[in-house]
Amino acid sequence: MLLISIAMFGVFRSGIVGRTISDNLVADFSGVGAFFILLTAFVVGIILFFNTSVDVFLVIVINVLKKVFEAIYAFVTRFIFNPDKAAVNAPAQKGEFITNKAAPQPVINVAKQPVVPKSGGDALTIRPLSNEALQHWEFPTLNLLEEMKEQKADAGDIAWNSDTIEHTLDSFGIKARVAEINQGPTVTQYALEIVAGTKLTKITGLANDLALALAAPTGQVRIEAPIPGKSYVGVEIPNRKSEVVSLKRMLTSEAMMHDPHPLVVPMGLDVSGHPVAGNIAKFPHVLIAGTTGSGKSVILNAWICSLLFRTTPEDVRLILVDPKRVELTQYNGIPHLFTEVIVEPEKNYLCAQVDSGRNGIEIQRICKSGGA
Repeated sequence: MLLISIAMFGVFRSGIVGRTISDNLVADFSGVGAFFILLTAFVVGIILFFNTSVDVFLVIVINVLKKVFEAIYAFVTRFIFNPDKAAVNAPAQKGEFITNKAAPQPVINVAKQPVVPKSGGDALTIRPLSNEALQHWEFPTLNLLEEMKEQKADAGDIAWNSDTIEHTLDSFGIKARVAEINQGPTVTQYALEIVAGTKLTKITGLANDLALALAAPTGQVRIEAPIPGKSYVGVEIPNRKSEVVSLKRMLTSEAMMHDPHPLVVPMGLDVSGHPVAGNIAKFPHVLIAGTTGSGKSVILNAWICSLLFRTTPEDVRLILVDPKRVELTQYNGIPHLFTEVIVEPEKNYLCAQVDSGRNGIEIQRICKSGGA
């Protein structure tokens, strides 16, 4: 701060102190030399006052000078070289009449929409609904589904698994006991009751040790800590043999029978073996993924069959895309299809607008590549 004060006093010759500093420097170094000495003192004082570095100070000075030059350039080009344009765009001053000027129209960029072919080999044949068929529509009977002997799940020796879980946790200093066992179609859940003060992270970190002690069929166990709605910790062990769940069992379950919504589909059995249904209309997105043989095609076919058993073509219209031609082409000819199963990749960009008449449903950009 002292350097800044000395520099300012010397430059402006303020008071006796300022004149003394200026006269002595001019006598020793001339006027130009005195100016540069005072300027250097001012810059050093600024750097010390703001506790910054020389490079940061130079960057700030360059940015300030750049803004000043841009403002001067804009003023010169607007009011000197284009005075007419500046007068037109200038706002009305006090005491002047405000003229009625038309506001400039915004430029709207309209994106090009894909052209949907209306004729030729790429055109889609829309299948209309027959009023006569709708009036005499009869739902398919569940007797069409075969009565199959359902294969029960093999959970192994449940008592031995319970003892092994308790002894393994006890060897790591965790006191727990199996309070509940829930046998599901693919896994069996052992609900553990733990003593107060036990950290759940200690249990979740022992998943591999439990899998080793239990000789889990897949080499892994899942720990759910805690079980939602319960004060238990769940240890889920894969069954040695999964249970086969038939579509007829799901369609006749209370979860499906008591929900009249047309888009309710079977999801399978939960960890306790109870049927679970889901409403497709409440799914933001659906992605079915899994390894080979995990049941992706099975669940997809179960959903389509569920829609066919529970809805009329007036309730639900389907658009199916099957580029591989191996999964969905068997549904060609069913009355629920909006068009035949799409198998040509060039038709996957379909952009259609469908008015269902009663519900006023608009479908846009229905088919994406590989979608169904």
